[in-house]
Amino acid sequence: MTIVIATNNQTKFKQMVHALRTLNSKYKFLSLNDINYQKPIKETKRTFAGNSLLKAKQVCKDTGYVTIAEDSGLCVDALNSKPGIHTNRYAGANATRKKQLTKLLNAMKNIKEPFRTAYFVSVVTCIFPSGEVIQTHGKLNGKLSKIIININNGLTHDPIFIPNGYNVTMSKLTIEEKLKINHRGQAIRELVNKIIEMKL
Repeated sequence: MTIVIATNNQTKFKQMVHALRTLNSKYKFLSLNDINYQKPIKETKRTFAGNSLLKAKQVCKDTGYVTIAEDSGLCVDALNSKPGIHTNRYAGANATRKKQLTKLLNAMKNIKEPFRTAYFVSVVTCIFPSGEVIQTHGKLNGKLSKIIININNGLTHDPIFIPNGYNVTMSKLTIEEKLKINHRGQAIRELVNKIIEMKL
């Protein structure tokens, strides 16, 4: 069975495939790049769940493939849960990673411990051409560092997020270590269990 993962972000794609490999070797995973899917996906909903469902529906309808889509983001308690669903556009749609991180740290510059708490949210949606929908959730609690650490490793906000129980940022962890604890790994493990129960 071929499953399309609705993302062009290769780091996210690799994380998701790594977690989904526990399914079965009969599953083949493709990114939007792999199928040359270039149609814009406008994330117009106000929740992670809504945007995850929107992306999965659009790609499944257009391609006819089983589609898995994720919407995730960083919520900072001192900023009233911002940037939230706007995480990737917090500093502008085309902002560099450094600009994204710098803007967020500047917004937090006067916030001291223990008020630098934050959490990642992930909602994963799997849609089948038959119309059946599976949606799962994950959450990772932690805090923001005061500086950017190891900026070239991981996804955008990994270099400033320290998970609870750790003294290093996510950017210092391996992909295996991340998936054991992070929001994306939690949501995908739940999804895998539900797909296995379906005995496809």
